[in-house]
Amino acid sequence: MARLVAVPSRANPPYAPFRDFTPISTLGRFTMFLVVGPKLPTRNVAELLEHVRANPGKLNYASSNSAALLAAVQLLAPQKLEMVHVPYKGDAAALNDLMTDRIQMMFGTGTGVPPLAKDGRVKVLATLLSARSPLLPEVPT
Repeated sequence: MARLVAVPSRANPPYAPFRDFTPISTLGRFTMFLVVGPKLPTRNVAELLEHVRANPGKLNYASSNSAALLAAVQLLAPQKLEMVHVPYKGDAAALNDLMTDRIQMMFGTGTGVPPLAKDGRVKVLATLLSARSPLLPEVPT
């Protein structure tokens, strides 16, 4: 006959993860940029937010991963700004739609964005790094 064993509740673990564990290494880090389409009439983050505020629900933003979605929510939610979320399977498809004005904003990872920005096919308004990225050193943090 099988014996029942009590399993501790996950809701109240017997430890505090942020207090009881010490990070020993960074697993990875990647660059994210706030990118807008070339036709969007904005040159910086403040102008972008004003444009979104003036056009509630009329503009689209892409996300291709959970970090990009979280970054967009953190940008829009505090000011109660409305944009339509369009999920993508990857940055490449989202960047194509950004360049053709199907979407107006996205948070893109560093590898695909710099060549398009240097060619003027997208505008990069900011990086999410704490310091400027060597990939696009002219872009503010």
